[in-house]
Amino acid sequence: MRNQIKLNNYEGTVEAVQARATTIKTYDGRRVVIPNAELFTNSVTVNTAFNSRRWEYDLSTKAAGDLASLKSLIVDTARRVDGVLPDPLPRLWLLILGSQISDAVKLHITWWTEFTRQHQMMASHDRVLTAISEELKRMAVDDPHNKKLRAA
Repeated sequence: MRNQIKLNNYEGTVEAVQARATTIKTYDGRRVVIPNAELFTNSVTVNTAFNSRRWEYDLSTKAAGDLASLKSLIVDTARRVDGVLPDPLPRLWLLILGSQISDAVKLHITWWTEFTRQHQMMASHDRVLTAISEELKRMAVDDPHNKKLRAA
């Protein structure tokens, strides 16, 4: 299994390490030749160094009802998605609280997956965000006055 790395604006799978340069294939199919001096003098992120990896996402929604219930709903939804690790549990933080005029809130969610490869990570990202979106929409439909939760 080849390592997947990120250096500055370049991210991809290491194809070859030679005396003067390292070649990576980016996720969109480009070949990038990185002088080894760049690798020695800059920080390199090795995406595949560990067996699990964290994803994070900022989302905005409206919460006219109980904020604690909304947060619990989102965390529980993410936790039930296939591939999301039970330890550590998904976590959610409130970033921006809505005003008296607007009940919009901005939240930051993190979750861990055992998948470390880019295509697996993107699939996990898609599944978690789709599940959260569907649950928020379902909650908005279930509330006859549309006051409890509304998808933004």
